[in-house]
Amino acid sequence: MIHYLCCNKSNQMRQVQNFNPKHNYLKYWRVVRHWVTKSNDLSVADLDILLFLYDERYFRRADFLKVNRVVRWERDQFNRLIESGWIDIFRIREGYTGARFEISRKGRHLMSSMYKKLSGEEAISEDSRYNPLFKNDVSYTDKVVRNEIKEMNKAIRLKLHLAQ
Repeated sequence: MIHYLCCNKSNQMRQVQNFNPKHNYLKYWRVVRHWVTKSNDLSVADLDILLFLYDERYFRRADFLKVNRVVRWERDQFNRLIESGWIDIFRIREGYTGARFEISRKGRHLMSSMYKKLSGEEAISEDSRYNPLFKNDVSYTDKVVRNEIKEMNKAIRLKLHLAQ
């Protein structure tokens, strides 16, 4: 679709074409990331690690340590992610065969939900029972993100309405 706009003092017309990107997943990345970290008690580094390992069916501890080159991590982070249920032990170490790990069902569900929210298939809850960002006693940053969540949800509802 082509539009004509007046763009300068001499009223010369300039041709402008609409640009609608096919994929715009990262538009609300910071909003979704803030929601994920606050509602699941994860750090940004934890989330980055889970995203890196999400498409790996099974992985070794060495694969986890590869992420260390890119992501800031704490010494006991791997064990903490296991203890908090984000990573499951698939096979324990026996003899020469090393242990194998996998992202837990809880982790896979979170990643899937996050991707659905980024692609606009699913909205973030605005109910304070399910989303801690909508409680009354939150920080200023959380309130700003809360307003962005409302805008994001409005855009998702509009997109779904137009698709029907």
